[in-house]
Amino acid sequence: MAYSTASATVKNPLRGYPMKRVFKFLEMLEQRYAAQKGKN
Repeated sequence: MAYSTASATVKNPLRGYPMKRVFKFLEMLEQRYAAQKGKN
C-alpha cells in the first residue's frame, strides 16, 4: 500500500512531496522491511 502511494507521488511530484522526501521515505520503508525480515 505504502509503495503504491509513493510511486504515485513519484509520478505526480507536483501533487506530492518533494522528491528528496519521497526517496527518504522509500529508504525508511526498505530498512524497516529488512529489519522485519531479519527478525523472522
